[in-house]
Amino acid sequence: MQAKQFVEQLYDACSSVGLEEFQISYFCNRSENLEVFEQKVSKQSNNENQYIVLKIKYNGKIGEYTSQRFDEEDVSFMIEKSLENAKLIDAEQDDFFYDGSGSYQEVVPYVPLVNKLKNMDKICFLKEVEERAYQADKRVNKVIGSAYGYSEHKFIMRNSLGLNISDERTAAYAYVYLSVKEGNIIKTEAQETAFQKDDDFNPEILAKKAVDKALKKLNVFDIQSGSHQVMFKGSAFIDIVKMLAGLVSAKNIQEEKSKWQKMIGKSVASDCVSLIDNPFLEGGFGTLSHDYEGYPSSYKEVIKNGTLQTYLYGLKTAYNDGVSSTGNGDGNDIMVFNFYLKPGEQKKEDLFSKMINGVYIDELNGIHAGYDMVSGDFSFGASGFAVKDGCISHYLNQFTISGNIYDLMKNIVAVANDLDFDYGKIGSPSVWVGKLNLSR
Repeated sequence: MQAKQFVEQLYDACSSVGLEEFQISYFCNRSENLEVFEQKVSKQSNNENQYIVLKIKYNGKIGEYTSQRFDEEDVSFMIEKSLENAKLIDAEQDDFFYDGSGSYQEVVPYVPLVNKLKNMDKICFLKEVEERAYQADKRVNKVIGSAYGYSEHKFIMRNSLGLNISDERTAAYAYVYLSVKEGNIIKTEAQETAFQKDDDFNPEILAKKAVDKALKKLNVFDIQSGSHQVMFKGSAFIDIVKMLAGLVSAKNIQEEKSKWQKMIGKSVASDCVSLIDNPFLEGGFGTLSHDYEGYPSSYKEVIKNGTLQTYLYGLKTAYNDGVSSTGNGDGNDIMVFNFYLKPGEQKKEDLFSKMINGVYIDELNGIHAGYDMVSGDFSFGASGFAVKDGCISHYLNQFTISGNIYDLMKNIVAVANDLDFDYGKIGSPSVWVGKLNLSR
């Protein structure tokens, strides 16, 4: 039985037995993955995972059952099991179903050029990426791997209160990961593409971008430990923006995991900082008309000119605070859409000329192990370039950057105009954060 037909049949069956409240959610994820190494296919897979979740409210308790079967005889079985699970629950619950009211804005999300993808020989594309990388420069040491991925996601949510929404989206990418060598120095770099425009289908362009980025890392020097003026490349500061999502999560606020409790309307960052959650960004990777509780999404300035405007709520956390959901619900957690720092008006190069001397960080690593949300303290591995006399100079050996996220946000000097999403839904321009402690 087709999934949509099964959802309809399950809905009708739930309605016919007079259930108090119920909700049906269907999820389907299909993916294709391909890897090439040394002109041979090293990995190839096609996967599909689909399942349906039935939640039933019985005597104020919500029981649920998940199934990967879509046969007619499973309809009554799912209802029976969901009711049994509801009857087993002793604790008080504050989970909710949304009634589907409100306005769902029409959106235009990211979509790859699907017709061109269908006609593209993916294996030949990856093999040529590998060849072009070796041809680009004699210092290319090894193409560690090239890969292609494609995915399709389908979502249906329908409940007894009137909610009836669905969503379908696709994504595609290719990347190459390689190393370059000069003397005893070996550096690695990767480059990705999302097949949004014609140039993305040119393997030579993908290979050259990766090689050029890697070659900039040769001729390295050690950093002098101490306090330095620091500017982050947008793609590197994305990792910091991901941390900010945790600080404004109503769930984390209510669990006292963020120091921004009771800070609505108060300054939490430099006045050049505005933090946006935009579900309506045209072509965005996180563009969506609703959250995963079925609530309509909305544009939000979470931080405006340094002042905290709102936390991010789902139905449960909103109920706990006696407010309305912001449309960021994802079950027991929160989700973000296109979440980014609002770009400023100055070019990155103009900020370099004002900073004069410092460090330009282009990559962070170890952000999960090196960060404590409650205290805000962090210590990450980082890489980047020295800035001398207002210009990017030589590349630096990997170093450690340490500080505190709450202090960092208040010490931001300027935000550039070069907003970068780096093929994801989290974005940031280049950001000058003032001084940070750097060590070898």
